[in-house]
Amino acid sequence: MAFRSSVWEIALDELVQNEEFRLSDLSIEGAERDDFLTTINEMEVAGWLRQDQDDGTVWKPGEKMKALIEAGQ
Repeated sequence: MAFRSSVWEIALDELVQNEEFRLSDLSIEGAERDDFLTTINEMEVAGWLRQDQDDGTVWKPGEKMKALIEAGQ
């Protein structure tokens, strides 16, 4: 469970700081990479992230994340 929590933290921090991220930008390899992908795919289904339609390697804020960002402005 701790790894899943760190995935959430890494992904959301990247979105707040950079507005998008690529898995290749992060130093995650091996089995952790598979677990990371599983978790961000779950985050996408839940509405927190979305994959860029033109470049499937880019992750951007989903509707829930956008709503939080807008609420904080």
